[in-house]
Amino acid sequence: MTPEYGILTFYRSEFVRLKIEARRGGVALQHCAWMIEECLTMLTVPTQDREVFFKVNRWIGFVQGVLWKEGIYTVDQLREHVTIAKGVSNAAV
Repeated sequence: MTPEYGILTFYRSEFVRLKIEARRGGVALQHCAWMIEECLTMLTVPTQDREVFFKVNRWIGFVQGVLWKEGIYTVDQLREHVTIAKGVSNAAV
């Protein structure tokens, strides 16, 4: 499991917990829920294209920015999510 996959599955569970419907072009949180689903799909398709990973990481950053702006998480909490995801990924190797 990559750190990206770990953090995306965590955010997906949070959006489910918050009952936010994934909708492309919806309000900010709905659009972020859609982006998470798209990223998870991108990560499940085998590829050597580094651009996919760059895109996924940009989208994760966008989602985190919205989560911070909406007051759901602080910057410190978002940083902790990344640290935990990297730790879990490294432990799985």
